[in-house]
Amino acid sequence: MKMIKKTMLYVAAIMLTTTLSLSANAQTAPKTKIDLHQTKVTPTRGSNPNIKVDRPTTDNAATSRGSGSSTCRIYLSNYTDYSIDIYVDGVWKGTLGAWSEAYVNTGSGYTTLYGISVGKTTEWKFDGANCQGSYTYNFY
Repeated sequence: MKMIKKTMLYVAAIMLTTTLSLSANAQTAPKTKIDLHQTKVTPTRGSNPNIKVDRPTTDNAATSRGSGSSTCRIYLSNYTDYSIDIYVDGVWKGTLGAWSEAYVNTGSGYTTLYGISVGKTTEWKFDGANCQGSYTYNFY
């Protein structure tokens, strides 16, 4: 009987330690929501300085997932009537439909997020991005 009590106590201690360990790890990755508000696109002469590699027009494979040593996943929520082309560090990553959500995989060294409506009338910008934790960008 003493052996069963010791075993149960030992198992309970391991479960408590594991639970505390998992809780501590979950706290190291903060979840951050960043609200991006739309502005009208300012007409410029020449190309858009926020776009380095535009939407592909062929079926060639992508050459890179982005800068950084590992992969980072960023979440996008579109609360507008616009379909939005998404650019990470100036490289096109996809189109986010109106009133939809998606995620984009990119390199862990990304620094800018840029969105422009497919009609090129409205834009959203964020500088200073990083992959420390979990980020959701809300487009308004």
